Amino acid sequence: MNIIRLYDFLQSSKAEEFYQDIAHRNIREINQIKFLKDKYSEDPVAELLTLERLRKNAKERIKDAENYLFTTKGVEQSSSSQVAEYHAKLFKHVNVLADLCCGNGIDLINIAKNKSLVYAVDLSNTALLCSRYNCQINRLDTIIFRNMKAEDFNEEVEAVFIDPDRRPEERRVIQAEDISPNFDELIKIIHQFQNVVIKLSPVFDYLNASVAEPHTWEFISEDGVLKEILLCTGSFATPNINRKVVILPQTVFTQNYQSVQVSSIKKFVYDPDPAIIRSGLVQDLAYEVEASLINKHLSILTSDSKINSEFLKGYEVIEYFHYSVKTLKKYLKENQIGKLVVKVRGFPERPNQVISKFKLSGPNTSLIYLIRMDKEFICLVLTRIK
Repeated sequence: MNIIRLYDFLQSSKAEEFYQDIAHRNIREINQIKFLKDKYSEDPVAELLTLERLRKNAKERIKDAENYLFTTKGVEQSSSSQVAEYHAKLFKHVNVLADLCCGNGIDLINIAKNKSLVYAVDLSNTALLCSRYNCQINRLDTIIFRNMKAEDFNEEVEAVFIDPDRRPEERRVIQAEDISPNFDELIKIIHQFQNVVIKLSPVFDYLNASVAEPHTWEFISEDGVLKEILLCTGSFATPNINRKVVILPQTVFTQNYQSVQVSSIKKFVYDPDPAIIRSGLVQDLAYEVEASLINKHLSILTSDSKINSEFLKGYEVIEYFHYSVKTLKKYLKENQIGKLVVKVRGFPERPNQVISKFKLSGPNTSLIYLIRMDKEFICLVLTRIK
């Protein structure tokens, strides 16, 4: 997309007329697109229609997305509004800061509110132009935009937020050395500015990352999905806490260095939130809620009590048996199961592969969990609890 042409057009008097025009048209139809291209022959119609698609894709995650200027890459990498609002809370007491690798500016819009001075830095002039436009929409006028490398920024600020590019060559990367700036350069930024928050991929290898104290790894979960890992250093680190889970909008669980015993399967089983699993705090949480592990190699908890926790998804165990195709087929037939929902953990096949082995017939639905227990597999028949 030609972002410069879009930027200029969106600020012109023609923009309102164009959007009134497309409000009454099906822009997926070829004849409607042709009409628009003929009527606005001097204007970036193709780019405007692409932008409209990007806005619709972003609308579920980003507030006011219908008003913003995006690139495709920017939509893919932007934080959701809820995640961005959490980032902003971290910077609540900071007045002068920098957003390095600001992208299309969704985090910047939230972080920059009520600040004395904010530097917005990005290596991509296209991304920076989107960010400038989106900040104008929000009437943020204390931002200085800089088209430069994040690692070259050297202004005096109280704190830094940085979301390194995970698609530096238009392809997703996860290795520390492939993101831009790479992790070694990010460490230098930490040494320079001290108070730094770095947004990293959910699959980032934090266990093998060498970071000076103080720092805290925050695992951010939204709607049951691990969205990111934040490396929080200096004043952003939680004292004496190495790992911390945040279930948005505000539920927090921190490491308490506790372990629990393995027990047999009890009346209820529980799946921890992916952020709990990724952070390695499964045993800490089990201790907190007075549950046990069913297997030291599986992140599944069990208890005779119904546990109410935002960190857990709970199920009542109806029955369980040793798994084989024959035993499950017998169960499905006897219980007239016409719809089967399968969960797996430590099992060598995917749910759809399991389901494809059976001819389902009957009025009933069943939820099963196939798990590895030592050298054998167990089939748990479950019902979801709230």
